[in-house]
Amino acid sequence: MRGVAILQGAEQMTALIDGKVNGQVVFDPSPLAAITSSVNGFVTTDFTSTFGDLPKARLLCLPGAFTDAAAALSGVATNTTATISAQAKFAAIFTA
Repeated sequence: MRGVAILQGAEQMTALIDGKVNGQVVFDPSPLAAITSSVNGFVTTDFTSTFGDLPKARLLCLPGAFTDAAAALSGVATNTTATISAQAKFAAIFTA
């Protein structure tokens, strides 16, 4: 049963990162790329005009927070590549 769960998890992770399910593109852009793009858009936002109703002290935190979030999201694809590769090797052995 764990083998099946690993295979399902690998497919779900791949779908989130590259938008493919069973080798077919079903999300274009991928969910990760779409979220990363949105967060990167906030990095260049004029927070004073967009969120002018927030206290000034909180506005100062927003650019750094969105920059950190964008960096974390870009690291997700990089850091999970090894996991997906290992799961693919497992799947090859498990399904052979």
